[in-house]
Amino acid sequence: MQPTHLFLGGWSQGGLITTAFLQALEGQGVKVGGAFLFHPQKSDTTYFVPLLAQTLLACEAERSYGDFKTLLSLLEGWRPIEKVRFLKPPLRNSATFAASAYGQCLARNEAYRRDVQTNLRMYYGSIDPIIRPAIGRLAADYQLAAIGTPEARQQSKVVAIPVEGSSHRLTFITAAVDAKAWMDRLR
Repeated sequence: MQPTHLFLGGWSQGGLITTAFLQALEGQGVKVGGAFLFHPQKSDTTYFVPLLAQTLLACEAERSYGDFKTLLSLLEGWRPIEKVRFLKPPLRNSATFAASAYGQCLARNEAYRRDVQTNLRMYYGSIDPIIRPAIGRLAADYQLAAIGTPEARQQSKVVAIPVEGSSHRLTFITAAVDAKAWMDRLR
């Protein structure tokens, strides 16, 4: 059985998994009609390895928030903070972080660092507190740099599409409609 119109899609960490799956399919010569991703990001599954988390995260102490109402009242005033502040101070240095076990794991999970053969749309929110625009554009910008010619924008299969005024979840909701219409046109 041969697929006639295979399309892939993924959101958030699923965007990373979709990118890696696309890489595997292209490596096997499987033709993919198109793929759309919302915020492909590096895998954070290694946070669940206790020793790695203990060496990585700057957790002062565990605390109980009591009941749900107390937790909600605490979260009302919550504002996003720089992710780097979650790291222990020595790991806030980029060279130290890159040499750490977690930094090395992230380096191995960069599925976008390759020559993408499939038409690929990558949506990112302009006000997403989880994935900043520079990260949302990373794969598209990498492709442009790898091509390295004045015609790179026309040659690249990867297109970064900003979703203006969108947060992490709103990007998915908004871009899904556009991605569906785009895939329909590709068929």
